[in-house]
Amino acid sequence: MKKETINGKKLIDIPVYRDKLMTLQAKVMAFQSNSLRVLSAKLNPGQDVKMAGMMDERMETGQMQQEPQPWEFRSKPSWQRLIIMLGGVTVNFILAAVIYILMAFAYGSVDINANSIRGGYAISNDVLQEIGLKNGDKILAINDHKIEYFSDIRKYILEAQTMTIQRNGFQQTIDFPVDFLGQLSASKSKGLVDLR
Repeated sequence: MKKETINGKKLIDIPVYRDKLMTLQAKVMAFQSNSLRVLSAKLNPGQDVKMAGMMDERMETGQMQQEPQPWEFRSKPSWQRLIIMLGGVTVNFILAAVIYILMAFAYGSVDINANSIRGGYAISNDVLQEIGLKNGDKILAINDHKIEYFSDIRKYILEAQTMTIQRNGFQQTIDFPVDFLGQLSASKSKGLVDLR
């Protein structure tokens, strides 16, 4: 029910509502049930809501001169004010974690299963091409580590001594030089292996 008065008093005359009505400048609905007073407002775009009794020293210099009322935020003990302020941060953190979990659940893993790759890999590094890798090679293992995901290649290639590949349906083993890391770091091309 929409009211402009509570118990015969205009809302603008009740201190709890006066601050709200003056700052909100919005459509206001208020009602009282026993000792519970509820004020609801439809905000205009670009406006914000503030807590009753929470002062903005730049805007409410007149009210700062008055004695703090028992219902005002500034008159509460410091532990209660801390709980209120940490509550907003905590809820935002929990909401972000829930959204992240739901997105991870909805989108799944971002890694690519090596068995799903058709047509092999694009070899973009000159050092890897000199060792003997070619575009279209499918990397099966590095040293004794079986490649199950695309990210495994980057994980194991820096310590590679041998690489097992599949080329034209046949398996081959390529031996890496002892100074592979030195050649790799001196190489101008920074890419290693990409999807085709």
